[in-house]
Order: sequence, then C-alpha cells, then structure tokens
Amino acid sequence: MMNKSLRLPGRRSRNIMSGTSRSGGMLILVLVIMAVGLILITSALSITLASRDRFYEDAQSSQARLTVTSAAKAVVDAILVTQELRDELVEDWADAGETLWIRSGSGYAFNAGLGSGNTVAPGIGANTSGASGYTKATFGRVSDYITIDFETGISTTATGTTEKLTVYLEEIPPVVQPDGFGQMFKLGGDDSTNTIDNAFIGQTTGYTADQVKSNYVVLSGDMNVGTGIIDITSDVVYTDLVKSGAGNAYNGNIIFWGDEAGIYTNLAGNGVRTNQHILFLGKTPGVASVFRDASGNPGTLTSSPQGGIIGTKGQYYVNTTMLKKAWGQYIGPGDPFYIDGNVVFNDSTNNYDGNFDKVYKINASANVWYTTNSGRITYNNTTDVAAGQVQYNASSIGDVVIDYTTDLQKIANIERELPTTSEAKALAQYSSVSDITAYATKITNLTTNAPAYTGPSYYIDASTANNLTADLIFDLTNNDITLYIINSSSARKFYVGPESSSTGSIQFINGQQHWGKIVLLENGYMVVGKNNYSTYKGIITVAHSGPRTKAIVGAKPCLYIIGFGNNTVEAQHLSIVDAYIGLYGNGGKFWANNGPFIYGRIETELYESNNSFFYLDYCPGPNDPAGGEDPPPLVTKYRIASYVYS
Repeated sequence: MMNKSLRLPGRRSRNIMSGTSRSGGMLILVLVIMAVGLILITSALSITLASRDRFYEDAQSSQARLTVTSAAKAVVDAILVTQELRDELVEDWADAGETLWIRSGSGYAFNAGLGSGNTVAPGIGANTSGASGYTKATFGRVSDYITIDFETGISTTATGTTEKLTVYLEEIPPVVQPDGFGQMFKLGGDDSTNTIDNAFIGQTTGYTADQVKSNYVVLSGDMNVGTGIIDITSDVVYTDLVKSGAGNAYNGNIIFWGDEAGIYTNLAGNGVRTNQHILFLGKTPGVASVFRDASGNPGTLTSSPQGGIIGTKGQYYVNTTMLKKAWGQYIGPGDPFYIDGNVVFNDSTNNYDGNFDKVYKINASANVWYTTNSGRITYNNTTDVAAGQVQYNASSIGDVVIDYTTDLQKIANIERELPTTSEAKALAQYSSVSDITAYATKITNLTTNAPAYTGPSYYIDASTANNLTADLIFDLTNNDITLYIINSSSARKFYVGPESSSTGSIQFINGQQHWGKIVLLENGYMVVGKNNYSTYKGIITVAHSGPRTKAIVGAKPCLYIIGFGNNTVEAQHLSIVDAYIGLYGNGGKFWANNGPFIYGRIETELYESNNSFFYLDYCPGPNDPAGGEDPPPLVTKYRIASYVYS
C-alpha cells in the first residue's frame, strides 16, 4: 500500500531526540540563563555603584553647599549682628585681601572626612585648600562694596567638590539728625558777640576716655576768649572769628571749622595754644583763611602774640590759606605741620627758632613756602609728599582729623543752628497761654512745702507770685512733667530761692524713664538765687555731696529748661542748676553770675559772666550713657547688598 512506511526486517527506527542530545541542550540552556543572569547582576551592580557614586557626589555637593552657607551666615552675623568682627577690622581685611580660615570651635584642627574620629562638619577644620575638607573666607573690595568670598572644599570621592558663595556688603546710607545737647556748650550765632572769661569747662574727673566722646563745645559768632583764666578740657570748635587774650589754657583739641572760622590778625596775649592738636578745616579753597581782620575778612597776621599759635601735638591745614609777615611771630615752635590739599601756606618772613623744618606736605595740591628767622632754611614747595604722608600716618593727629571730618553726627551737631522760637515751641509742645491756664494746674503756694507733684503739667504765674522759697518737688515715676513759668520778664523776674532766703528749690526726682521740663515763655527771666547758707537751693535733679557743691559725676539730669526767645536764665553765686538748658529764639542768654555750679549742657545765643567764675564740668548728653554705664552696643554701618553662589 502506498501510504504505509517501509521498514527493513530486523532493524529498529532511530529517534533524533535521543538522551544525549537532551543533556547538551539543557547545558546550553543553563549557560544561556547564567550568562543572562550574570549580565543582569553585573548591570545591577553597575547601576548600584553608579547610584552610590552619584549619591556620594550629591551628598558631598549638598554638604559643601550647607557648610559654605553656614560659614557665611556665621561670619556675616559676626559683622552685622554682634559686631564681634568690628567694621574697622573688616575694612582693614578687605583692603589687605585677608583670608580667614574657618576652624573648629575648640581650636583644634580636624580632618573633615568620613572617619569616626572626625568630630566637626565636613568642610570645616583644615587651613589649606589641599586638605580633604576646608572652608575659607577671603575679604576684598569691588567698586563700593566689601566682598567676602566663601569657599568650601570636600574630598570624600575621587573627584571631590568645591562650593563658593560671595557676599556683597554695602554701607547703609546715613540718616543723621542733629542732636540737641550733643555737645557740652553751644554758644552764639552768625551775628552774636560773646566774651568768655574765667571759665572752667569740660573737666572729666571720674570718667573714662570712652565715656566723654561728646566732650566738645561749639562757639559761633564773634568770640573774645582769654580774659582772666580759661581752663577748657573740652575740644573747642570755632566757626567764626576768634579774638584771644591772656590766660588761655586749652587742654583739648582746637578746631577752626569751615570757611568763616579764623584768628584775628591782631592777635594778642597768649594767642591760641593747646597741648593737643590744632585743625584748620576749610571747605572752599580761596575762601577759608587762617587769619581774618576785625570784620571777618581773610587777612594776614600782623601782630606778635607772646604765646603764638601752638598745637603741641601738631597742626593740620586743608582747603585754607595761611599768611603771616611780622617780625617775632611764631607759630608752634617744635610743632609738626601737616599741609593737606588745596592749601596756600606762605610764611614770608622771620619765624621763631627755625621750627619750620617740621613742615610735612601730605598732598601734592598744597602750595608751601617759607623761610626761617636767620635764613638758614628756605623752602619752596618741594616737600616729598610720600615722606610727609609717612610722618602723618605715624602721628596722632590723623585720628582727630578723621573724627571731625567723617563723624556725621558730630558734623551735624556742629553745623546745627539753634532752634527758632517756633521750633522751640514745637519742642516744648506749646500752643498758647490760654491752653496752659485751661489745662495745667496752677501752683499758688510758693512759700510752704507740699507733697510731691505728680501730674503732667503745672504753671506758675510770676505776675502774682515771683519768689519761690518752698521746695517744689516733682516726681517723674509715672509720667513726664512740664512746669510753665508765665508772665515773667526782666521787669518781673521769677526767683528760685532769692538771695535773702535760705530756702527755695525746684527738684525733679525719679527721672530718666520720664523727663521734666521747665518752660519760659518769650521774654521770660528766671533767677536761681545766690546761696549764702548751708542749705540746698537751686534747681536740683541729681545727687550732690552737700549744699553749695558740684554734682556727683556719673548721673544725668532729668530736666530740660527751654526758653522760647529773649529769655535769660541767671544762676548766681554758689547756686545749683542741674539741667539741659536751651535758650532758643533770638536773644536767649545764660548768665553765670559769680560762680554757680552748673551740671548739664547749655545751648544759647548769648553768654555773660561779668568776669566771674563759671564751672561746667563734663556731663553726659541726654542720649549718652550715664557715667558707670556700659556704652551702647556697637552697630554696624553695613548691610547685605546681595549674595551669589558659584
């Protein structure tokens, strides 16, 4: 049959899928599976290793970012918040390109790697960029900014990582308001004429140098200084013409401020002399002048004052002209002279003792020419400026120059004019006499002591009672208190403890948190009477060691005496006045009549002493720390302008 297979007799048919073939196939299959598995395992391990490396690198980069940010915050806070890094130090570092290495707080160096013994954050510890972990801050300047370049490096992988952050600091634009009573004594105005004689001002016994930074006086108008004994420890700032006589003893710096300040050409007596520094700070070259005639016009010194013009520690000139030409004159024997920019310094004739070999030209724009008394030295504008600057930088006068040319608060105080009548009324929150009599409490009993007054406002009508022989006590524990003196005048003076009485005082107690004010209306006249008795008389707000004695230094008065215009406060022999006295408007006058004890500060257009003694020891200003208190915390002048990671 055609469809049946043919099989030979005696032989079996062969199956190609024999057992041997199946074993080989299985082996091949196993090998294939193992190869695939090995590939998968290898791939997984590669992925794992790559992921681990990426994790390490990401963690390393994140740690570097965290470390550099933390370091930047710590350093910037030390500048802006706590001032542990003072502005002056930061500026010096920026000028020098200084690098600060951020180390561990314990002071020991650690490697910031992965080892268990490393006890500080990665990136902190080493002081070299080649270490396994480091952080540094490099200071510099870019344009008007101080820059701090922070850099952290961490090497926990083969490649390592570096993170950088730059912080830009800019100066905060100054907002300066003139400070009332920012100086010890502010006297005069553009058209005023005053004489200071037998004055003892600014003595600082009991204070440290850091506590008396506002110990300066500002004298404006036509000033005649030097009659009797003048013993001034404060720095003295003149803004107009100065005439001088015998008896001067300046113990602070003398500053001639601005274009109208100058010394009278016919200088007499002891001249102008101090054991500190003299500064001539002109503003407009060709306008400012060291010497001026009686009308205030620029001039040439023609007199031969016995005492000369002496600043033992040096004299500094800028933007001004100095001309002199008389025989026997001398200016500062032995004083070094520092001649800054835009100065004409021309001493064309004989000088005392050839001292002008100590003239140091510190700016190329200065024009210096002089000869000596015997012609031994002739000098004509060829000083080595670099050598002069070396001498200037080594002297103490530079700090004084910086103080009076860069301290914006001090500059504002010097240039501040005394308040007008309307401004003074605003300071005292005054509206009208009718408001005073309507809302304030009238004090009628001026002869018998009464319990302390605690209300916000009181007034005394001098037209009905003008002799205070009682002790009026005002307690400031809970609020400010204002006492108005109305209807007083030169014809109807108001007396606090008249000379014929052994009693009579106005006392403000428990102050500083709250303040007292005595307000004199226009034309008001108040006399603090002479004290011939061993009793307390006067206006008393701080402790005294006894009657008729100076205040115990350190405390601050808690009282303002404010006048609106044409006022006089007359303090008589051995009386006490503890107050900040501001006699504003036109014609305000303080009269130190035969040696009163004043503890406070004074601002007035006119001053009188009738050649009697006047004592005004140093007293902190209203915004100064009291004696014995810590100075106010340091405040930086910088802020963050921007920061950039790179």
